[in-house]
Amino acid sequence: MRMFFQIVLLAALLSACPLQASEPILPPLDELVQGGLDDAEDFIDEHVKRYPEHAQGHFYRGNIMAAQAGNSTIWALSYAGKALASFEQAVALDPQHHQYRLALASFHFAAPSIAGGNLEEAWRQVEALKAIDPFHAMQLELTFWAADDDKTRYQALVVDALQRYPLDPRLLFRLGMSAQNAKDYSQSQQHFSACIDDDTVDRALANPQITVYPDTAEMMELARLNCLYQIGRTAVLSETDLETGITALQQYLQVDNLHRSHAPHDWARLRLAALHLLAQQPDQARLLLAQVKPSDDAMKKEHKALSRKL
Repeated sequence: MRMFFQIVLLAALLSACPLQASEPILPPLDELVQGGLDDAEDFIDEHVKRYPEHAQGHFYRGNIMAAQAGNSTIWALSYAGKALASFEQAVALDPQHHQYRLALASFHFAAPSIAGGNLEEAWRQVEALKAIDPFHAMQLELTFWAADDDKTRYQALVVDALQRYPLDPRLLFRLGMSAQNAKDYSQSQQHFSACIDDDTVDRALANPQITVYPDTAEMMELARLNCLYQIGRTAVLSETDLETGITALQQYLQVDNLHRSHAPHDWARLRLAALHLLAQQPDQARLLLAQVKPSDDAMKKEHKALSRKL
């Protein structure tokens, strides 16, 4: 259940909720939680009391309570109940908002029944979402069936999704990561490489089958850059496609102002150094490692391991 609540919160952090001019304005959710979940909880509880008809406030509250549930043991079920009630209220207040139904369906898919999860209700929400936003409904279905032991339904969905959204970086990044996690590196590289051209987002936006929101282009660009980084990471994992991986990471390092969801440049330098070592190019690897300033334990460990290979 902990991983689910982290996923729900991450989805919220990566998405924007368009506001009506008359609605109260909330700070971005990631800024709200940076001060600590307890303070965020106090703030959002007060907000929904003051603005009980504000759907976005209830959506925020659902995500904050979900995060609290993921970090709690004693109070996890209580927080899960509050999260569910908040998502339900957000949908009731704005039933046409795709993100609210997405969060509610995700809750029911992933939370155990003791915490309020209900698969039948999850599928009802998916069906309702299909009428609003078929793309995000398809994403939910892919997530559900990817975890099933029988991959027949998942593979059929993948074929259908690629036919409908062949250039959408959001889809291709998801499929690439799924293949990478299954260690199908060839398939993973195929998905990632299909959406890294500079004009990919414009071409994907021209697809009449997607619903375009104010943040759709931004979300596509975030996914496109993630694919660029993952081409390099996959090359490290597979120890193949070294030149392709090197080129992709070099391009990634040219991107300024990376989003908080992207791997920082120092991770890209570490991956690139690893590829140069695999390609028998220790001088280039040494230069890259000298530029890295490890910011966490995982980065320090990787930096030390690569340095020992020089």
